Amino acid sequence: MEGDRTRLNNLSIVLNGLLRNLTHHKFDPKDTQGHFEEFASIRDGLILSSPRLFEHLSTREIKPINATEFEGRGYFTRQQLKTLQRGVDSCLAILSQQPLDNTILADKINARKKIAKPEDIYALAIDLAKIDLSERKKVYGWGDLSPDNETYFEARKKWHISNIDKLSPLTTNLLADYEGLYEKIRDLIHIELGERKNIGYIRNIDALNYFRERRDELFLKSVSELKRGTGNELGIEKNNCFISDERTCNFRYIDEKLVFIAGSGDEEFKDEVKTLENVLEEKGYEPYFALSKREYNFDAFCKKICSKIHKSKFCIIMLNNPIHKDAKKDDLNIRTSSANVYFEYGLITALRKKAIPIIRKNQKLPFNVQNLDAELYEDKEELYKKMKDAID
Repeated sequence: MEGDRTRLNNLSIVLNGLLRNLTHHKFDPKDTQGHFEEFASIRDGLILSSPRLFEHLSTREIKPINATEFEGRGYFTRQQLKTLQRGVDSCLAILSQQPLDNTILADKINARKKIAKPEDIYALAIDLAKIDLSERKKVYGWGDLSPDNETYFEARKKWHISNIDKLSPLTTNLLADYEGLYEKIRDLIHIELGERKNIGYIRNIDALNYFRERRDELFLKSVSELKRGTGNELGIEKNNCFISDERTCNFRYIDEKLVFIAGSGDEEFKDEVKTLENVLEEKGYEPYFALSKREYNFDAFCKKICSKIHKSKFCIIMLNNPIHKDAKKDDLNIRTSSANVYFEYGLITALRKKAIPIIRKNQKLPFNVQNLDAELYEDKEELYKKMKDAID
């Protein structure tokens, strides 16, 4: 995780270099603190809202965008396409920490890829993303352009698009988040450009609209609209899997009787799981504890975990920590948290499911849920009574 965070910080610095260079904004490479404060949202957006990027980081299957997709539409010159690809390659090189094959950038990346200082990484970004400003020096590239200005119509004929707008496909393809980091970067760009009359980005309105329409089209192909109602109501139509882009989720409904139980499968808690199942059955519910079920010829996570959380009326989360397996050998009472339980807890929360956390009185709640209500119990008899009241 720490390595991933370092790479993401490096990427944010590269993006900063691209932005500063493209907007002609002087950047002091020594002012790293100011940079991190200004672009904290970019860094956090990458870390928190882009699971696909983390997947790419772990598998190193990072693919550059297909810049030639836009060629022939009149939006880019060949030189501009080359510049765009260089910027993308620089970001991907920092992300993957690998040399790029068959490119003129390989030597520079190999020479600097182990550099950790922010100012040196910024210098790498500048080396890899220098902008050929000759296009801007043409008549149609400058001036306060308006629809009734002759220069504006000349710009439309040539479909000049500024280098700053090339970050649209760059950020769209680097991130899985539809309205997250892309919007933040775009807003930052427009705030800076809005103060610079001579750049006149109004000429790019048509081009920006094209990118937005194209972005929407691609997004709607991969992820359908989520229809969220009140409480636990959640309907998904033709929705792709939340975990993988390669699968389709067939979830269609809420099972009013199903209750998902998340908890450790350790033998120590077997009686407590049985107690929960008994209470739920008495109340007319169907308990589902994944570790006690067998689903052959199916993807275990999809069939036993994710789909059942989707369908459940509500969930019960048993946060008890089992004794570490190595500590058991030496009769030591060293407990460790169950990563699977916390992952399921996070998925339950993300899907806005009603949840009842429970934990033994002699154990401590995780720091990030200590402020939430949880049912504390001492033994299975007290657990039975408290759960009966909670479900009522």
